[in-house]
Amino acid sequence: MVLGDHRAAGLASEDDRGLVLRLTSGETSILFPGDIGVERELELVNKEVQLYSTILLSPHHGSATSNSPEFLAAVSPDWLIISNGDSQSRLFPAQKILDAAEKMGIPILSTAEDGTIVIKIDGGGEGYRLALSDVQERYWKKG
Repeated sequence: MVLGDHRAAGLASEDDRGLVLRLTSGETSILFPGDIGVERELELVNKEVQLYSTILLSPHHGSATSNSPEFLAAVSPDWLIISNGDSQSRLFPAQKILDAAEKMGIPILSTAEDGTIVIKIDGGGEGYRLALSDVQERYWKKG
C-alpha cells in the first residue's frame, strides 16, 4: 500500500517526495518510508493514515533529520531496523534516534552492527521471524 500522495505534497525535498510503502500480510506489517524527513513524517501523522506497523525500516538510515518522536509513536513498531554501513557509523544512526527508541521500548537492529537482516513472514501473516545472516560478508563494506 502506498501511503500519502507524494506527488501532491508540495514538499521541496526530493527525499520527502519519495514513496512510503506499507507491506501487510495478515497481522504483520512492515513500513518502508525511504529517506523521508520530519516534515513528511508529520504530514503522514497528521493525515492519520495507517502508520502502525510491526517493523519499521528507519527513515534515512536513522538520520537526525528523520525518525521524529511523533512518527515513531504513530508507527509504534515491535522492531526498528536501521540500514546503515560501517563507513556511515559516525553519521548514522543519530544518538537521539537510539535514545528515543530506547525510551519507547523499541528494540533496534542495525545492518552495520548485525549484518544482513532477514525478515520472514509466516504463512498467513500471523507471525514473523527476524534472522541475522550467517554470511560473513556484509551488504555494506568499508572502502
